[in-house]
Amino acid sequence: GHPCDEILGPFYWSSVLLKEGVLPEAAEWRFLRKWLGNWGLAPSLGSCASCGTALGDAYWTAEGLSCSRCASGSNGAFLSRSRREMLLLAEECPTARMKEFFPASMEDPGFWKDGCRRMKAFFDFMK
Repeated sequence: GHPCDEILGPFYWSSVLLKEGVLPEAAEWRFLRKWLGNWGLAPSLGSCASCGTALGDAYWTAEGLSCSRCASGSNGAFLSRSRREMLLLAEECPTARMKEFFPASMEDPGFWKDGCRRMKAFFDFMK
């Protein structure tokens, strides 16, 4: 076995997504979420990291996504409900449908790059 067998599946499928023309940043987001999820480090996209309430609009904080009540005063970056749901879709949709939802021609790679940057910060918890 490989020292990190749990990463081989997401790595393989991410490379398939790139080959099939999925927006690279969305494929990277999916890969990072699955990697962090395998290690139990992925922040919830559905509930507040502080109080556990279901999220609508949310704010990025050091702990993950927080509701407006818990994020007040944290200077967390705003994430609308529709954007949060887009991140969730990229993580959970079947691999075969990724190109349909996230084609390489999709606009706003900056949104995905920001999400990837925030996911990479959670790897710091491994040190």
